[in-house]
Amino acid sequence: MSGVSHILWLPAVLYFIVGCVSLVQPEIIRALSRLLQRRSFLRAAGITCILLGAFFTAIRRYSQIPVFLSLLGALYIIGGMFYIVCAGIAGRLIDLWTELPTLYYRIYGLLLLGVSGILIYAAG
Repeated sequence: MSGVSHILWLPAVLYFIVGCVSLVQPEIIRALSRLLQRRSFLRAAGITCILLGAFFTAIRRYSQIPVFLSLLGALYIIGGMFYIVCAGIAGRLIDLWTELPTLYYRIYGLLLLGVSGILIYAAG
C-alpha cells in the first residue's frame, strides 16, 4: 500500500467523532442539521460533498478496497449535486430528518462508526 492511502485516516477520524457524538448527544447532530436548512449552507454542503466524492474517487486506487471508495465517492458526488440542484427538496428532506426521534440519530452514529472502520481498513 502507498503512503497516500494513509490520508484516509482523516475522514475516518472525522466520521468516528461525528458517530460518537451522534450516539452520545444526538441533539448536537440535530442542531447541526438545522443549519443546513439555509439555502447558502445547502450550496456549501453540496460543494463540499462533490469535493469529498472526488477525493474518495481519486484515492481509490491506493486503498485496499477500491470498489468501496468508488461507491462512496459516487454517492457523495450525487448527493452534492442533489443539494445544489434540488435545494428545495433537500431542505424539505432535512426538515423531515430534524423531526425524527433520537433513535435514528443513534443509528446514523452506528453507520458512521462502521464507515470509519472500513476507511481505516482501506487505508491499510
